[in-house]
Amino acid sequence: MMGVYLKAFLGLLAASLLAWAAAPGLDVWKLIAVALGISLILPLAYPHYRGVRKGDGLLVIRGNVEPMLLFSASSCVALAGGKVGSNIGIALPDGTLAEGTIIGYEGLITPAKVRLVHESRPQEVSGITVI
Repeated sequence: MMGVYLKAFLGLLAASLLAWAAAPGLDVWKLIAVALGISLILPLAYPHYRGVRKGDGLLVIRGNVEPMLLFSASSCVALAGGKVGSNIGIALPDGTLAEGTIIGYEGLITPAKVRLVHESRPQEVSGITVI
């Protein structure tokens, strides 16, 4: 989300400076304050608009217990897109395919959270991977 914030701030700052140059009667500090305000709100609203997309990194929560530290949690990759409350397919780092329910969008430094619903480990039969 820091990238979204920085891109939004720099884009809006450039737009406010261009508006100030085009219309000299405008107050440049008010334009910069508006650019800063919008860029601070954007990272809060953007995840709700975007949701979770295929290929996003997710934080896996097993059972009803959330990890205390980000470093003790396991991560996975979304195999489909969705919004909070929807079930999506996920791929765990050990190759296990699973289904999870999205319970939260990404924060400023944390990825979106998904609660594990069902796991299935692919098996290899005669050189063919079977799910």
